[in-house]
Amino acid sequence: MKNRIFVVFICLLFSSCINSWREKIDENKRVSNWQKELDTGMHEKLANAINIGDCDAYRLASEHRFAEENWEEFFYYAYFMAKKHNCSYAHFDIYIIMTAEATIDGAELSLDENLKKDAIYHLLQAYYLNKELASEEIKEVFKNKNVPTLEEYKKIVDNGTKKNK
Repeated sequence: MKNRIFVVFICLLFSSCINSWREKIDENKRVSNWQKELDTGMHEKLANAINIGDCDAYRLASEHRFAEENWEEFFYYAYFMAKKHNCSYAHFDIYIIMTAEATIDGAELSLDENLKKDAIYHLLQAYYLNKELASEEIKEVFKNKNVPTLEEYKKIVDNGTKKNK
């Protein structure tokens, strides 16, 4: 009698484990399919953003890439959107990407003074296009100083470059 109860108990336990395992596989497949659909949708949004200058579509694609910590490959898109469509989110992303200390394929990325000035210029661009987007970073960078206009900052950068030559 005890052996039968034990065998039934083992069978139930084994069956439960198999069902749990199948549920996990099904859940992983659902998540994987959802991720593929999301990636496909993000590629379409990014294509629309670039083709027609849709900054909202760019922002959604950007949020997706940064959430996945897949920002390294996104720099080109951000640069393109900033230069071609003057998109505030793209300027902000350039600042974030440029100021993040990282290592990509063994190359340690850190800013020298000239690159830092370029990153801050993109931050200012984002700020003047969308004050709410970049206001915290502007406060951090400029502390208690007045925030320069883009023209004033460009003169500061140009004068600093001339002095370094």
